[in-house]
Amino acid sequence: MTDVWAPPCPLFGTCGGCSLQDLSWDQYADFKLRKLKVLFERENLPTDVITPLSIIKGKTRRRALLRATKVHQSVHLGFYQRGSHDIVNMTACEVLRPEIFDLLTPLRKLLSFLIPAKKRVEIEVLHTEVGLDVVMTGKELPALNLSLIEKLTAFAEDQALARLRVNDTLILQRHVPVVSFNGVKVAADAKGFLQASADADALLTEAVLSLLPETPDTVADLFCGRGLFTFALRARARVVHAYDSDDAALGALRAAAKAFPGRVKEAARNLFQMPLNASELKDVDVALLDPPRVGAMGQCKELAKSAVPHVIYVSCNPESFVKDAARLVAGGYTLEALHPLDQFLWSPHLEVIASFKRKDS
Repeated sequence: MTDVWAPPCPLFGTCGGCSLQDLSWDQYADFKLRKLKVLFERENLPTDVITPLSIIKGKTRRRALLRATKVHQSVHLGFYQRGSHDIVNMTACEVLRPEIFDLLTPLRKLLSFLIPAKKRVEIEVLHTEVGLDVVMTGKELPALNLSLIEKLTAFAEDQALARLRVNDTLILQRHVPVVSFNGVKVAADAKGFLQASADADALLTEAVLSLLPETPDTVADLFCGRGLFTFALRARARVVHAYDSDDAALGALRAAAKAFPGRVKEAARNLFQMPLNASELKDVDVALLDPPRVGAMGQCKELAKSAVPHVIYVSCNPESFVKDAARLVAGGYTLEALHPLDQFLWSPHLEVIASFKRKDS
C-alpha cells in the first residue's frame, strides 16, 4: 500500500461508514498501534510482544447493514451519516465488495414502490459463495400479496440472489447461502454473525494456526460461532470441543461437522452464564476464545484457575481484551505474542490475536 493523503471516497466526512480516510497509511497504522499500546500500558501488559499491524484492503467487506428511506419520491439508500440517524445516499463505497455495491441501483428501484414516504427499511446483505443473501426488514413494508411476491421474486432472479427474505417471509431461495472455513462449506445467514470478509477469515485463521502447537490432542473452541476456527483446529487436533449459545450458528456448524465424526464435538452453552470450569478444562491442551465485544471475563477467571497450558485469544475489542488478558496474567499466564489485524478499514476498530502460556507448562 502507498500513502493516501486525500480521502479516496467522495462521501468521506458525511458517511458514517469510515472515519479515518484522511490519514496516510503510516499515520493510520501508527494511530491504531498507539491506541493499543496505551491500553496495554494501562493494564501493565508488555508492549514488546505486539507485531506490526496487518491491514485488510478495501472493497472486501462481505456484509452490510443498509438503511433506506424515501425523500421526495427518491430512495436514499446507504449508511447513517456520521453522528446522526440521517441516511447518506451511497453513490460510492471503498469498503464494500463490488457485488454488494452493484446491488444498490436495482435495490433503489425496487424500494421506490415498497417504501412509503418518509418511512424506513433496513436491508441486511451478505456476500456468499453462491450469491447474495438479502433480508429486508421494516414494519412499514406493505403486506405481501401475489403481485408483490411476483415482483420480489423477479428482482431476486434478475439479481441472481442466493436468497431473499422480507421480514419473516422467504420470497425465494435459489441456493443455500454458504461460506467456506478451511475448505469446509458451512451454511451462512445475513442475519447471523460472520467476520467482515473472507480475507479476515483467512488472516485470522493463519494467525491462530501459527500460534497453535503442531499436534494438540484436545482443543476447546469457546464462542465458536459457525466454526471459523473449529475446522482449522480439527485438521491439527485429535478432537475439538466447540461451544456457543447461538442455536442457528451451532446448527450450521453441527451440519458441517458431520463430515468429521468424532473429531468435532459441539455443545450449546452460554459461556457468559456458565463458563467452563477448571474441572471441565482439565484435559484441554489449548483453549481458543473468540468472544463478542464485551469480552470473556467470566471464562478468563475460570481459565486462570485451570491448568490449561495454552490459551489463544481472538478479540474484536482491545479494551475488553486487556482486562481479560490482565486476569490471565494474574492467574499465571505469560502473554507471549499479539498480532493486531485491521479488518474494518478506515474505522477505529481493531482485532487482536494473542497467545498466552502458563509459566510452568
